[in-house]
Amino acid sequence: EDCIIKLWDLGSGRLIKNLTGHTGAIYSLAFSQDGNQLASGSADLSVRVWDPKSADQAEVARESVPRSKALAAASPDQLGYYPTKKTPVYFVQYTPSNILLSAGPFQGPKDAA
Repeated sequence: EDCIIKLWDLGSGRLIKNLTGHTGAIYSLAFSQDGNQLASGSADLSVRVWDPKSADQAEVARESVPRSKALAAASPDQLGYYPTKKTPVYFVQYTPSNILLSAGPFQGPKDAA
């Protein structure tokens, strides 16, 4: 609901970092086979690719920033932004050979009839 991906250390229960940039609900997350990338699909009509292993801990501090300001810019951990034309992205997954797949509903042009 807050459009932020939160990465947690499950052993300690500590928040590691926030990944900001999406402006709509996040429907799907997937780690690459080697764990060096995290992909996300969203209602904001985009796929974003992140670096989950970067050492930048400053993102945790964004929790105290109001939502509108936190969404104004993507976090420095974002590696790529891939917008669709009119399709929310409901599913992202990496194949065993590390190819990123994404899926969403196709909404073609409406007939004038």
